[in-house]
Amino acid sequence: MSDQSSQEPTMEEILASIRRIISEDDAPAEPEAAAPAPAPEPEPEYQAPAEDDVLELTDPIEPEPAHEPEPAPLESVGDLDVYSPAAPEPEPAYTPPPAPSFNRDDV
Repeated sequence: MSDQSSQEPTMEEILASIRRIISEDDAPAEPEAAAPAPAPEPEPEYQAPAEDDVLELTDPIEPEPAHEPEPAPLESVGDLDVYSPAAPEPEPAYTPPPAPSFNRDDV
């Protein structure tokens, strides 16, 4: 049994191995030959906006043309029945309820 225990690493050796691996991972890699930084691009020159882009509040605005509703077809197309919508019915006039009538004899 002493042969098996001599082949296995001790707890201290295992911990030392783990610390070594961690330190290798944390160590900064050797820097490669640093390439010279590219020259910054020059900033574009300022160009003033064209005069047409200015909104003059005193200019009159032309109204958009009114859209007329499309007429409803009065025929059948294929298997669809096409009809024109009916004119809305006018609302009935308000009629107040009849006044209650009382008789003195009923009281």
